[in-house]
Amino acid sequence: FVLKNLLRICLSYEAFLYKLGGMGRINRGIENDFIFERPYLENGPPVIRMKDQNYPILDPKLLLKSTTRDEFFLKYGNSLNLNNERIRYVTQRYMSINFYPILTQGSIEFRTANKTLNPAYIIAWTNFCKAIVAKSFTNDIIEIDTTRPLAEERNITFDEFLNATKLLQLDEDTINILHEIW
Repeated sequence: FVLKNLLRICLSYEAFLYKLGGMGRINRGIENDFIFERPYLENGPPVIRMKDQNYPILDPKLLLKSTTRDEFFLKYGNSLNLNNERIRYVTQRYMSINFYPILTQGSIEFRTANKTLNPAYIIAWTNFCKAIVAKSFTNDIIEIDTTRPLAEERNITFDEFLNATKLLQLDEDTINILHEIW
């Protein structure tokens, strides 16, 4: 339930995560074809080539149909079995939101942020990510738009971002810094 809520929020906010993750600059993924932070929507997820055919390592729509944690991780690129075999470098680790560390460390990884030395940016980004995770733990089934492809990120206004993220209840300082990053 929590995993599916988290995935729904992340899918809905994917374009925001890339825009804000640029830390005021263009996101690094644009320059390297998102190789280490693959989006779930539009030009992701990655595929494995077998017998002249591409097979997606995961499908967010199938993940959302999971009924148990184990089923979620089996559909998440067979992560459950790969973790049991102690295979460390798996393709699905390089998604924009990496769920794989839940199995290994009990955490998730938001991979869309550029590096920055600005402490205010780091704190605001952390608060934003924490709010996403906290909202996924509510008892509500999160039903929000999961159709905004990453390519639209350049056309999103900050007001659209604010409207879409009202459910996160971000504090005013965080919102002001996120606006500066935007």
